[in-house]
This record gives sequence, C-alpha cells and structure tokens, in this order.
Amino acid sequence: MNSLNEKQKEAYNAMNNGLNVFISGPGGSGKSHVINLFVKSYKEDKEGNNNKLYVTSSTGLSSLLINGITINQYAGIGTGEKDVDYYVNSIKKKKHIRERWQHTSILIIDEISMINMHLFEKLDIIAQRIRKDNSPFGGIQIILSGDFLQLPPVKSNDFCFESFSWDITIDKIFYFDKIIRQTNEEFQEVLNKIRIGIIDEQVKQTLESCRNRKLENKDGIIPTMLFSKRYC
Repeated sequence: MNSLNEKQKEAYNAMNNGLNVFISGPGGSGKSHVINLFVKSYKEDKEGNNNKLYVTSSTGLSSLLINGITINQYAGIGTGEKDVDYYVNSIKKKKHIRERWQHTSILIIDEISMINMHLFEKLDIIAQRIRKDNSPFGGIQIILSGDFLQLPPVKSNDFCFESFSWDITIDKIFYFDKIIRQTNEEFQEVLNKIRIGIIDEQVKQTLESCRNRKLENKDGIIPTMLFSKRYC
C-alpha cells in the first residue's frame, strides 16, 4: 500500500470492499500495478478458498502479460459470436467451465476497451443464468481495467460502456491521470495531449526533435516500430 498514490489507494480500497470498479488512465499510470497488488493480497488472504479470483484479458497477448487467460477462454465461449442460449447450453454440458463460473468470486478483465458492447452483455447474461443469480454478472465482483483512448473494440464500433450491463454493473470509476512510468513532466504533457488528439506546437516541436535521432543500442535490443493501425 505504501507504493500507491492517493487515487490508487482509493481504487485498491474499493476493490477490497467488494465494489465493481473500472480503472482507466493513460499508459504508465499504474493501472496494472494496483490490480497486481490487489490480486497478490487476495490470494494470500484466501488461500485454499474454493471461491476464486480469475485474471483475464481481451486478447491472447495481453493475457500473457498479466499471467492470465483470455476472457473468451475463461467464459468458454470460443469466438463469442453465437447467441447466449447456445453458450448457456454448451457451458452446462462442460463441468469444468460451469464450475469455474459458479465458483468465481472476482473476475478481472484487462484491456476492457477491446471488448464490444454485445460481448459484454453476453458475458453478463451468461453469468446470471449459469449462476442462477439475477445480480449483475451473477453476483461476481467485476474489476475492469483499460483505456478507451488506446485500443478500440474488435470488429465493432460499439464500446462496452454503451451497454445496459455496464450501467448496472459498475459501482465506481477511477481515472489515474499521473503517468508514473515517465518522469519527464514535459514529455508526460505531450503524451497526454497526443492521447486525446491535441497536436499543438509543443507536441510538434517535441516530435520533430526526435527525427533522425541516432538510437543507441547498448543491450542488443532492436527498437520497436509503432503504427497507429495495422492497415496501410
């Protein structure tokens, strides 16, 4: 807890108190850090408890980075493109998936911005029906993390926060606005401006100063090339 700033502590306490939360903010603002601390503390306190915490993410790569599984794998829904009735009937026939839903006490979904409105609603309804509980997500505590200004939903223009399930599920929203990963305040300001689409003279001058810069490669690491989209 000593490593958390005030906003992170508020989010941590809300999670400890069983609230359904959404944690957002720019990259490097400590979203993953506070969730990792919560997961570590929960697992230490609840060791041997049948009611479990599951850490998931919206994509395979991001789930590897958090030592979790994809939300589709957790839920047992494959691509998630079929209707709710199909998945409910399928899950009921698969004991390990059915019991996973039934024994989950906390479900964490990282990179939530990549999950569209329809999939979010399906997950909510499936949880209610499998757990036989009409509460949001069948009474599972939901912890969401992500940034809707970074990654859009997959194959959809409908964000999950537009879902009816979102409004009845989320109790508290926490926005981390301080970038911890980057200590240069001027560069922080530029990153935040770019994040919301502001390209002013400060941003232009900062980016221009990076052009043709010789990259030092002391550790044999090849610099990563970043593109806004994979389509040309």
